[in-house]
Amino acid sequence: MGKQKEYPVRFTPRGLSDAWDSTNTFPGACKSLQNLIFDQSNPELVVARPGVDAPITSFAGFTTPTVVTGYTVIGDFVYGMVSTGATYGCDEPFCYNLVNNVFIAISGVTSGNVPTSPSIYGDIVPLSFAVIGIQLVITHPGFSGVGSNFFGVIDITNPAFPAWSSKNTTTNLLPRVPTAVANFNNRAWYICGNTAHYSDVLTGTVITNAGQSLTW
Repeated sequence: MGKQKEYPVRFTPRGLSDAWDSTNTFPGACKSLQNLIFDQSNPELVVARPGVDAPITSFAGFTTPTVVTGYTVIGDFVYGMVSTGATYGCDEPFCYNLVNNVFIAISGVTSGNVPTSPSIYGDIVPLSFAVIGIQLVITHPGFSGVGSNFFGVIDITNPAFPAWSSKNTTTNLLPRVPTAVANFNNRAWYICGNTAHYSDVLTGTVITNAGQSLTW
């Protein structure tokens, strides 16, 4: 419930001022006004300016990158998947250091362990990310489900030297390519149809007991 005698105040930004309050400034004065534009449908509203950062083709060290299909931020690092020409028709992992503004090379990437890029048309299954111990587990709809190509793992034991691999769980296998993964109580929970399979504690790629699952 709102406080009594509250009422909305109309404010239309008009310009900049170095004053800390509006006592002696003109109506609409702002201390800072950046990365905003007027809403085209309502000139009294301001909205965030569309992104104008460097285009994706500025990805240093990548061959003709096109679309970032998903990413997550962990501390000072951005991890994600991007479609490139190095593995044509497939996504490969990337790691970007936000402090130093540089890409960090990820070892272990081959044409045989990366997922097919999703179509840019129609419905898609979004990527999901979960940190389990020293592993960043990534689900992606483009994994084939053949051999060990069920989900991706970036070993982040040393963030300066991340390593990629594609896997299925060991001891007990996932029955199909998972559509999502999440961390709960330091276990990786994989969604496969109407069943959630969960890994051992702090080991997101091992399911020791066959009964480690919940079905609804």
